Amino acid sequence: DTVFVVGLEEGLFPHFKSLASREDIEEERRLMYVAMTRAKERLFLTYALRRTLRGKPDFPEPSRFLSEIPDEYVENLGEYSPDEEESEPQFVRGVSVREGERIRHEEFGYGIVLEVHSEINNPYIVVDFGEGNIKQLSLKYAPIRKE
Repeated sequence: DTVFVVGLEEGLFPHFKSLASREDIEEERRLMYVAMTRAKERLFLTYALRRTLRGKPDFPEPSRFLSEIPDEYVENLGEYSPDEEESEPQFVRGVSVREGERIRHEEFGYGIVLEVHSEINNPYIVVDFGEGNIKQLSLKYAPIRKE
């Protein structure tokens, strides 16, 4: 009765591998049509304003398919907004660092923190591991420790 289609972002739906070919885009469009017509009562189409891909923040564009739906069939329910408690940065691994501090990453070895970004629910750092090897690491997921 109800269908949810999530990830309606350029690069996800339609998938980035389909963007080079008109035929592939049309196939993705047909998949979207099938998903939408399966809904008997309610259809929810969602996309992320911000997403983390491979540990890096991403701000994707909404899928082109959304703009192809006539306005009279669309009810915008708005954006999800976390409550005050959730909006504080969550340093899941318990690591908080400052610029200039030395850290150790399990794979990349020792490095110096160049930048600290305390973004809501996705704090990340930029680290120089030497010899031009600069990485952006999520404090939530990166296997690091202070040295």
